[in-house]
Amino acid sequence: MAETPQNNVVAGGTDKPAYAVSLIHGTYAAGAPWVEAGSAMRLSLEASEGESCLFGSFGWSGDNNMFARILATQELITCLRAIHLKHPGIRYVLIAHSHGGNIAV
Repeated sequence: MAETPQNNVVAGGTDKPAYAVSLIHGTYAAGAPWVEAGSAMRLSLEASEGESCLFGSFGWSGDNNMFARILATQELITCLRAIHLKHPGIRYVLIAHSHGGNIAV
């Protein structure tokens, strides 16, 4: 399985995925286990959507300040654009906790 270096999106079983699902951790939670491949969250999502999705996590510093969240937002946009260039028309599902939700919006 191929991974993109910036957000660890792992391809599903199709060349034309319908969705890109990214899990985004919250404040002070860089490396949070729930966003990683093999976690109960990821396994459940993959079992329910599997073949039609790309799955991954988006990592950011987790620092509790506006600058860190703005920087992470810009990096997330870059990652989503890269996915869009490879898979035009794909829809995005961003699942986030805490300030990860501020990054997603």
